[in-house]
Amino acid sequence: MNNSELIEEFQKLLRGEISATETYRQAVSSIDSTHKILLQEILEEHELSVLSIKKHLLKLGGEHMDNSGVWGVVAQAIEGSATMLGTSATVAALKQGELLGINDYENLLRGESLQPECHLLISKELLPLCKKHVLQLENFDGGAEF
Repeated sequence: MNNSELIEEFQKLLRGEISATETYRQAVSSIDSTHKILLQEILEEHELSVLSIKKHLLKLGGEHMDNSGVWGVVAQAIEGSATMLGTSATVAALKQGELLGINDYENLLRGESLQPECHLLISKELLPLCKKHVLQLENFDGGAEF
């Protein structure tokens, strides 16, 4: 994978992480419960992922954006609808977003050879966080009410 393709892939990952922060911010503001703290922690972890990807993009010589673009609008609409439908729908929407992120990270890892630093960032930092978030959301969905 050449450098411009790598920059493009990381810009896509960045848009996904920014979308996640926007979606979790909406969920945190709409849920009033003791579980709000965990959603806030997940939000903060996505914010850290945004910063990590931005730093990495700069190292690659690429530019980064500060919004999620069209994908963010779609994600917020889905989350907004889920929020109106209640806790289970909200958790399902958040989990689906995490699964999409996992898919994006795993596809990039399976693709053409990545620079070692890129591979390390995805495999040791970004992907494990998304997988952890899915487990946390599955625990909520397993009967815990917000």
